Amino acid sequence: MGGWSNSNTSSGGGGGNYGSFRSELTQPLVSIPYDSTPISTELTEESNGVSVNPLSGNIEFTTFGLYMVEATILFRHNAPLSADTGFVWIQKGGFNVAGSTRQTRLNQNIFLTTLTLSYMVNIASVSDTIRLYFTTSSIDIEIYYDSTVSGIPNSSSVIINVFQIA
Repeated sequence: MGGWSNSNTSSGGGGGNYGSFRSELTQPLVSIPYDSTPISTELTEESNGVSVNPLSGNIEFTTFGLYMVEATILFRHNAPLSADTGFVWIQKGGFNVAGSTRQTRLNQNIFLTTLTLSYMVNIASVSDTIRLYFTTSSIDIEIYYDSTVSGIPNSSSVIINVFQIA
């Protein structure tokens, strides 16, 4: 039978390492439009060999290999009379990962939108770390935590799932 192995060694291969992280914070840009802002994930739902460092915010690994990074980000537009864009991308070891940027456009009729990112990252060493960043074309866009709908669970502002595939 197939399935995940729970190997937690630094020899690579296998599979079974994963982490599921989310945020219940509204996250505005820390600076002017188009400046990089790190995405926060202060809550860990599940973790085996993949974790968020509480000091740096980086996602860390105990085993090298190929990992799938999937993220869902909820953006809110606070100035619906303009059209603006939100961007999300991955940094590995402090450097932007080429081709990892995703974007979404918010305009007059769109106040909330969800951006998704799915990208494979090769973790060549257990010292490799990743972090998601965002920016927008306007300070009127933010990553939004929605706790306003009663009777159903709140909408996390960020959900990041990382799992080893090879």
